[in-house]
Formats: sequence, C-alpha cells, structure tokens
Amino acid sequence: MQLFTSTQNLSHQLLPIIGTVTKEGVKGSTTYYVKAIETTRDRNLLSDSKVIMERYTDGLLLTFFKSDKRNFLAIPYHEISQLRLIKGKEYVAARSISIMRLLLICGISLETARYFRQGTSEYSIDETELFLAVQDMTLCMLTNGYTFSGQKRFFSQLKGIQGLQIVE
Repeated sequence: MQLFTSTQNLSHQLLPIIGTVTKEGVKGSTTYYVKAIETTRDRNLLSDSKVIMERYTDGLLLTFFKSDKRNFLAIPYHEISQLRLIKGKEYVAARSISIMRLLLICGISLETARYFRQGTSEYSIDETELFLAVQDMTLCMLTNGYTFSGQKRFFSQLKGIQGLQIVE
C-alpha cells in the first residue's frame, strides 16, 4: 500500500505496485464518502473525502477528493485483509393501486419496479456501506443504496481478495 499526493508520472509509479488498468468488465466504482477511518498514517489527508476506486490488474487505486486536492492510495490485492460490501435495508410499502404494485404482481423484479414508485413512502433503501481493511488502515465508506447492484458487479470481479464479502 502506498499513498501518493501528486499526479506526476503516477502510471509509472503504479505499475510495480498494482499493475495496469484492467481492460475488461467494470473498471471503476461509484463515489463513496469516507465515514470513518482508523490509521497510523496522516489521517487528515484521507478523512472527510469522496473516494472512487479503479480496478487494476494487481490491485485497486483509491482516489480521494478533498476540497481541491487529490490523494491516491495504491493497494495490491494481497494486502487487502477484508473488503465487505453491505446492502442497505429496503423499505417496501407499495400502495394497493400503484404502478409499482402492479409490476411486482406481474413478476417484475423489485430492482426494476422501484423506479415506478409514487413517492418515497412506497420504496426506499438505506445507504450501502463498504468496509476496507488493509495492514495499518481501516476505512468505512458510504454510498447511495440504489447503486448496490452496480457495486456488487464491480467488487465481484475482484478475484485476488481473500476477505471479500458481499452482504445482501
């Protein structure tokens, strides 16, 4: 794991750590917000940031956006001890006469039918949580619950992580 605070020749510096950008499948994650961080490193560089992740051949590149600064954290897959994606709790209360209810009765998946709801009282979902544990750092991040299926596809492609868990 290595932290970079500059973009100068970043691709050349990343090559021995996490390889090259992957060419197949989903390459990046949605935006996450850092909720909590435990680290022995400089916590101010990474706390209160937005984070996106890019999939490389041998690891992940996390890009932290804080104000007008960007910091990069290159993590080889073998250094990730835990990566847990947790789906937020879903609340479904379809009205007796609504498009969403009719779609559910017809066998349309909830993931599709929820886009035809009438107000947030028919369907809502809590935030998706992501826990990432690496050597001397643990991150807890949040994103919109509606993005869970896309994030599940992204993280399911990461074959080099032993502690990968996807909780639905």
